[in-house]
Amino acid sequence: MVDAADSKSAGPWVCGGSSPPSGTTFNIFKGLRPFVYQGIPYLLTRFRRRIHRGKKHRAPADWKIPQKTPLRKCKGVFCVSVLPFPRQSGFAPSWDAALSCFLLFKRAEGASPRTLLDYQKHITQFFNRFPSGLSNPALRACLLQYLAEPISPATYNLRLVYLRAFFLWCVEEGCLAADPTNRLKRRKASARIVQLDLTALKKLLELPDRETFAGLRDYALFLLTLDCGIRPGEALSLLVNDVNLLACQVTIRAENAKTRVSRTLPLSQVTALAIGELVKSRHPRWSEEAPLFCSASGRFLGDEWSRRVADYGKILGIRLRAYDLRHAFALNYLRNGADAFTLQKTLGHRDMAMTRRYVALTDRDLEKVHRTASPVQALVPERHVVRKKRAVQSLS
Repeated sequence: MVDAADSKSAGPWVCGGSSPPSGTTFNIFKGLRPFVYQGIPYLLTRFRRRIHRGKKHRAPADWKIPQKTPLRKCKGVFCVSVLPFPRQSGFAPSWDAALSCFLLFKRAEGASPRTLLDYQKHITQFFNRFPSGLSNPALRACLLQYLAEPISPATYNLRLVYLRAFFLWCVEEGCLAADPTNRLKRRKASARIVQLDLTALKKLLELPDRETFAGLRDYALFLLTLDCGIRPGEALSLLVNDVNLLACQVTIRAENAKTRVSRTLPLSQVTALAIGELVKSRHPRWSEEAPLFCSASGRFLGDEWSRRVADYGKILGIRLRAYDLRHAFALNYLRNGADAFTLQKTLGHRDMAMTRRYVALTDRDLEKVHRTASPVQALVPERHVVRKKRAVQSLS
């Protein structure tokens, strides 16, 4: 494969025939680092073709191949470097082509499928609103107009974070001269941490019909979330082999964890028994790749779990999300004597920023309990004294 150093002596860029010859196979791997050839940045793509001895083959018309490119032979397959879209001075690739390379770059970094979908959603939404693309000289003005819409601070921060990551990548790849999100700061957004009392949680556990597979699954998933604070996406990605019922442990694999760091969490015996009953009720024809908390047909539950949790909340007369159970675990975990560092490790937070929010809420609970439970209140009760106002004599 030719690299940046080899490309300097590769000669001019030529275009081949209109279609690949018979017997030619192509394997395209996009997203490699670009290089500069004759002052023009090019995105590098690995191009593989199988050729026959004694025959001259030409590349498809929409691919650019340098003449006299050094070839690296590997089991009859020759690998050369080609370019999906050569850039000239003052020309930028289309935003959708740049987005495809950006998503592949993020996938190579280990981003989760959900993160990739969020990137695609926010970036596509922006360019659908302003379709002029990366070559628009008023790109920053369009971005400011997009972020100035009447949206919540949380939505604003999401748009800014995802677009900033894309634009910074474009600057590094040479597709943009400057980052249009420069000097834009995130807004302060109050975290929505729902406090569910124990009475509501007990009523919630009584709602699933454990005579059915769906009800038994919901009950076990409720217990698992309230027992270790696992994220909904992490719980739905668990396999049967990820749970050790004898040791009462659940392992969240790195590829399923939000932070891409695996962790093993302890389980209560009640939760382990409920999961054991769920495993026994699985269909014998289901493979080991079927999720632990799957649908009645053995498929990934996905967004159906969020809808079911919302329906349970309507029965209780409250607004309930799947993530609220994680909040309930964190708050009660601290109230029952756990420390913040143990909670951070259990929840899988990268730092203490999010954990401090739970600690702040429990500190308020501590102040409230202290006002009523302190022995000083019984020994020296507060006196509510109203000072008498001095009579003001009117001057005659």
